[in-house]
Amino acid sequence: MHKSTELLGLVAAAFYIVTAILALRAAGAAQAGRGAPRWHRTVWIVAIALFVGCAASRLLGIEEGARQLLRGELRDEHIYAERREYQAAIASGIIIAAGIASVVGAAKLIRSGVLRSSGLSRIALMAGLACAGMALLIVVRVVSLHMLDVLLYRGPRLNWIIDIGATVMTGALAWLYTARAGRQRRR
Repeated sequence: MHKSTELLGLVAAAFYIVTAILALRAAGAAQAGRGAPRWHRTVWIVAIALFVGCAASRLLGIEEGARQLLRGELRDEHIYAERREYQAAIASGIIIAAGIASVVGAAKLIRSGVLRSSGLSRIALMAGLACAGMALLIVVRVVSLHMLDVLLYRGPRLNWIIDIGATVMTGALAWLYTARAGRQRRR
């Protein structure tokens, strides 16, 4: 079983690296593009950092190490048995912060008019949202609240669906952004 987990980790790391490379190409296209807003490049740089970090985490066991460190600290403080209270508070904080960020972000999006535009801005926006979903998933996995773990790791495996979905979506959007930016430059 350990070998299959290792193999899955290597495959995941490879997908993350491919996504980071595609995001790097998109960042270059955003930099070279005439009139492309600066935030496009920022989205792609964040995507590069996120997916390189995800690859490093898979290969080096950083996320699992953080989980073990948190558990160890709780055991050392003799509060591991009450961890659900702390985890529930942290999870609630994460949910509240994500909700506030979503409302503020939606209001800014509506005011900016990006949703009405087609093309590169919409692609960059969707990639940013996919990266935000991936980052939120990582935070939820590290907190590791039992109620959330049931949703993430049992049944339909939402952990895999969100992880793979966000990775594939970001990579595909990076490829699409690069292709469309190249067509726009050739015109």
